Amino acid sequence: MKDGAYLLSLLKKAEGTVSLTASSLNLIHEKIEERLYKDGDLICEEGDTADWMFIVDLGEVAVIKRSDDGTLVEVSRLENGDFGGMMSLFEGMPRSARLEARGETKLVVLHHDTLERLLERNHELGMGIMAFMSRCMRRDSETLAKLRIACLLYTSPSPRDRTRSRMPSSA
Repeated sequence: MKDGAYLLSLLKKAEGTVSLTASSLNLIHEKIEERLYKDGDLICEEGDTADWMFIVDLGEVAVIKRSDDGTLVEVSRLENGDFGGMMSLFEGMPRSARLEARGETKLVVLHHDTLERLLERNHELGMGIMAFMSRCMRRDSETLAKLRIACLLYTSPSPRDRTRSRMPSSA
């Protein structure tokens, strides 16, 4: 495991973190583990029990969902410094997507029970996580709105056709 200074630099790189107290950093440093994956390795499957979150330290993580017809579709990609596995922290639900390593990948893993103890000691960290999750929800809402608009434009008749359909018949 890397030293505390390296961990602090990774946490600062991770969006949404705030300054941690020395005791919080020590608790994290004692409790985190590193997991290494090769290109294409399955990290977790959608529906798996979710009791840990992670920060990508090396490589990338493909976030994959199964479409209605069963096709696997990459919907997002996590890169160095990105968090993953946070939704289950608050919901207690299983994994919401399949995760696969892209390239040699190293994750810094923190189990939920450790993070809960950290949050009890460091309210600023809790506020930082909520701000991070709020930014994620805002970004996702904006993306969904753009997709919805694009979908409506794609499936709607052309403006010319819409104008014709509103015009009274000359017959």
